[in-house]
Amino acid sequence: MSRRLGERNTLALAFTLYTASHTVFYLANSLAVFVLGAGVIGTAFGLSIPLVTHMTVELSHSQYRGRNLSYLTMAIFLGQFMASMMELLPGGTTATFCFAAILSCLSALFLIICPLKRSPLQI
Repeated sequence: MSRRLGERNTLALAFTLYTASHTVFYLANSLAVFVLGAGVIGTAFGLSIPLVTHMTVELSHSQYRGRNLSYLTMAIFLGQFMASMMELLPGGTTATFCFAAILSCLSALFLIICPLKRSPLQI
């Protein structure tokens, strides 16, 4: 997919799928609709996680590669951990899915609009 669309556009597609899945979760009123949303979000994860890992390796200076991959892993698992707390947010899960859809849509737009600087990561 990334060969055909390019890395940045593939990542934008993944965030568009995140937007679609969170919108489906926001509007869902039956188990079948939730299962549809789960398939869409699974596709988004399948496009984004391996690609972001590859981009981290590719963009990291060899001296910082291990540390940058550790930061990426921490960010991914922190996101999964924080998702389990969405029940505690005001407005419940419905508001949380709406907010997640808006945030992922903004992320996709950012990837489409803003140029990418290709310099090694030295964080």
